[in-house]
Amino acid sequence: MNPGDGGSHIPLLFPLLDCWASAMGKGPEYATLEMPLNHSHFSMVPIELLGCQSLLAARHQQQADEQVKKLAVTPPVPTSSGPIINVNFPPELFQAI
Repeated sequence: MNPGDGGSHIPLLFPLLDCWASAMGKGPEYATLEMPLNHSHFSMVPIELLGCQSLLAARHQQQADEQVKKLAVTPPVPTSSGPIINVNFPPELFQAI
């Protein structure tokens, strides 16, 4: 275990390996070799940040609020000014000219 890694590694002791292996035995929706199970032993979020909103979620909420304000201020522009009418003329009409 490297103390200089900033806590990004978890020491896999036998009880943790047993927990992970039993979850893998239940199926890939619970755990795989690349994805540990959803358990407090395998949590990578520091205790002081539990329950706090992530920076990405905060930014997403800020952008959504700005979009709502923008739509409330500017009225929507109509996409077309009227109906489109297509007319087909038979080829015989042009032969008479």
